[in-house]
Amino acid sequence: MDRLKLVYADETAAAGRIECLDDAGQTMRTLDMSDMLQAIPCLASGTRIATRTGMRPVEDLRPGDMVLTRDHGQQPVIWAGSHALTWRDLGANPILRPVRMRAGAFGNGVPDADLVVSPNHQMLVTGRAGASGKGTEALIMARHLVGRPGIEVLNVMSVTYHQVLFSRHELILAEGLWTESYRPDASGLGAMNAAVREKVLGAGSDMPSMPVGAYDPARDTVARHNVISLIV
Repeated sequence: MDRLKLVYADETAAAGRIECLDDAGQTMRTLDMSDMLQAIPCLASGTRIATRTGMRPVEDLRPGDMVLTRDHGQQPVIWAGSHALTWRDLGANPILRPVRMRAGAFGNGVPDADLVVSPNHQMLVTGRAGASGKGTEALIMARHLVGRPGIEVLNVMSVTYHQVLFSRHELILAEGLWTESYRPDASGLGAMNAAVREKVLGAGSDMPSMPVGAYDPARDTVARHNVISLIV
């Protein structure tokens, strides 16, 4: 069985590569960490999403279903996909293990049930209020919150991740916590197989002419070193 060598580009382990070595220690192939992380879908099976008809498991969503968004009210799903990871996948690539945010981990009963997401999935947080009395909303990756009370990496045997795509990058309500929808970008789409990529790009009337990466983010992403100053 091939051995794995993780080579980090910086101290955050957010960038770098994974080298698959043979028995002689020679590199057989190299995988880019950022590409792998970006390619992984968002929400784990069982996550309940706020829709027009109430809370529904993410795996039950289909194109045309109306989902509550923070910025644009009820919006139709234009594509929904999933990807299952086995114990072999997670054993070979532990950086892909899911992150669990326990009920109430963000305070004030949020989320209202345990929420399990992929490491790079982003949640909405609010910065401390300034002179205007209003905080600044931003997105933060789940892996940057690991180690805080109630937030941990799960050592599971398998997980299925789900993506939900709209005509724009949206914020949706998952287990009572505002979180992001799937946002196509160059690395994520590039890591998909051709058949799935074609489905995404051709999913809706706005999609065929959409340049890869044309989806503007719903909010700015917060750097890891700024997390300490954020509250929900």
